[in-house]
Amino acid sequence: MISRPIRGARGGPFLLIGLAAALCMGAGEPSAGRVRELLDAGLYAEAESAARALLALADSSSGSESLEAARALDLLSESLWRAWRGKDPGARPAADLALRIRERLQGPDHPDVAATLPNLGLIC
Repeated sequence: MISRPIRGARGGPFLLIGLAAALCMGAGEPSAGRVRELLDAGLYAEAESAARALLALADSSSGSESLEAARALDLLSESLWRAWRGKDPGARPAADLALRIRERLQGPDHPDVAATLPNLGLIC
């Protein structure tokens, strides 16, 4: 369940397994906040799964070209580069699409567009 150990984590691997279970199980629909918690906890594989679920939810509820989809794509991109998987075939297209959606819906000078750029830069 854990993609890699976290240095300095108190409680060892059992605490991390409990954290992953608490964040992933029984929490209902995926949320950007839950994906962020998984990323912050170093649970990158779990964050990727949650980001993919969030993207599917955004696609079905708001559309594949929505700001919700862009947020999910940003989180997916971040989970991939943090897991040293930035060269995976889907990483660059996800980051590119997030940027395109934000530029189209918010304009190129919006702060959220600028916040998307590091993901693209880290993946390339």
